[in-house]
Amino acid sequence: MPSKPITEGYKVFALCNIGYTYSWIFASRSSSFSGLILQEDHIPTGSTMFQLATSLPYSSSLGLHFNIYIDNYFPSQALLVSLRELGIGACGTARVNASAFPPDLYDSRKNIP
Repeated sequence: MPSKPITEGYKVFALCNIGYTYSWIFASRSSSFSGLILQEDHIPTGSTMFQLATSLPYSSSLGLHFNIYIDNYFPSQALLVSLRELGIGACGTARVNASAFPPDLYDSRKNIP
């Protein structure tokens, strides 16, 4: 991030639950995302969340379903639709100024969704 005082280091994107880390992906400025498979119609952070979520042992035929919660940096309409097609529920904070934000959910009188 340009505004951060330290210009080097690593980010770890992790899939965690109740104190346990199930899967993770490393990222750095020099090598970007390590081992990331870019998904069509997803930006790198969306592809990261998709790859982490699909590492779960989900199976609709066996009745194994998951709901994941992600912070506002990651959700996009394309990501949530892709996960839902696989039977993985996802919930995240929506940004009103995000691209493809449904206008019918925006209440202009209160200036909030």
